[in-house]
Amino acid sequence: MTTQEHVSYQVASKVSKSTYMKIKRLIDEGMFLNFSNFTRKAIEDELKLLGEVDIISIKEASISEVKKKIEEYLNQHQGPVYPSDIADHYGLELEPVFEAVKQLVAECKVKEA
Repeated sequence: MTTQEHVSYQVASKVSKSTYMKIKRLIDEGMFLNFSNFTRKAIEDELKLLGEVDIISIKEASISEVKKKIEEYLNQHQGPVYPSDIADHYGLELEPVFEAVKQLVAECKVKEA
């Protein structure tokens, strides 16, 4: 192994008092050795999660197309859903999805949860 493989970098971050206390409680309960151990694990977990996420391209669509997509999505997914879920699913910008939802609510085709 070369020396470069053992090089590590320090990353500093500020957190709120409540977040600090939550992490400290986990450390005190023995779930993590210290704050560095918690931070490394959190970063590794997030990177793994992001590695599994497909990169999407944003598609342009008219409000009428977006409304159809929303109705299609709601027919396939029971229960409350977030507009961001729909936008992510179809690779749409969030603003037109919000506008389409607003119109669908006004048309009584969907209701707000």
